Amino acid sequence: MWNEFVLAFTIVSRPEKRTIIAGLYSVVNGYLNTDYVTAFAGAMIVCIPIIIIYLIFQKYLIQGLIAGAVKG
Repeated sequence: MWNEFVLAFTIVSRPEKRTIIAGLYSVVNGYLNTDYVTAFAGAMIVCIPIIIIYLIFQKYLIQGLIAGAVKG
């Protein structure tokens, strides 16, 4: 995760091409202050789609884990 952040923040020069985490860092950090409310709100917005996708495909994930654990 941190390797991706450093890569996205240093190599990608245009702000509209950055990843979500690098863009959130740019929005949240100001000069000598950090807006924690915006940081946590952004983190929740980033996490919600991942949680929804997991809940939808949880059945298939568990079936795949069980199928891979059975010896033939």
